[in-house]
Amino acid sequence: PSADNYIVSGQTTNYGTDTLLRLGRTGGAGRNMHSLLLFDVSAIPAGSLINSATLRLYAAVRAGSDSFNLNVHQVTQDWTESGSNWTDADASTVWTAGGGGTYGATVIDSIPAAATGWYEWNIAPLIQEWVENPPMSANQGIELVHTLVDKSNGLGFDSKEGANKPCLLYTSDAADD
Repeated sequence: PSADNYIVSGQTTNYGTDTLLRLGRTGGAGRNMHSLLLFDVSAIPAGSLINSATLRLYAAVRAGSDSFNLNVHQVTQDWTESGSNWTDADASTVWTAGGGGTYGATVIDSIPAAATGWYEWNIAPLIQEWVENPPMSANQGIELVHTLVDKSNGLGFDSKEGANKPCLLYTSDAADD
C-alpha cells in the first residue's frame, strides 16, 4: 500500500509507522482498533474491467479466541498515514463521521477471524467502482472494521513496514477505446 495505519478509540496517537495493523478490541469493553489502507490503483486504465481483486494481509498476531468477523469498508474521506488517528483524518482535519474514521456503511467483504496466517478479502466491486467512475468515486482507501462488541480479541496484521506487506492482487481487461 502507499499508506497504512491503525487507529484506536479514545486515542490521538498515530501508528502510521508501526509494523502491525491492529484490528479488534483491547481491554474487554475497552478500546476499538480499526485499520486503514490505501492502494494506488492509478496504473489501472479508467474503464477497465476488473476480473478479480483480492486484498491480502498476513496476521502475525492473534489475541483471544472468540469468534468475530473482519469487514472491509470503503473510506469516504481523505486521510494521511502520518496524521490519522481515531479522531483526526490528518493533522488538521477531523473525521467527518466522528471518531473511528469515515467509511461507507456497505460491507465490501467480510471474513471470520481465525488463527495467524494469510487472510484474503474479495474487493473487486470496490476496485471496479474506482476505475469506472474516477473522480466521482474517489479512491480514499479501505477501512477494516471488526464485529466485536464486548470481548478483548484481535489480530495484528503486518503493515507495509512489516515482514509480510499487505498487497492488492488484481486481474483486469483494458478498457476498449
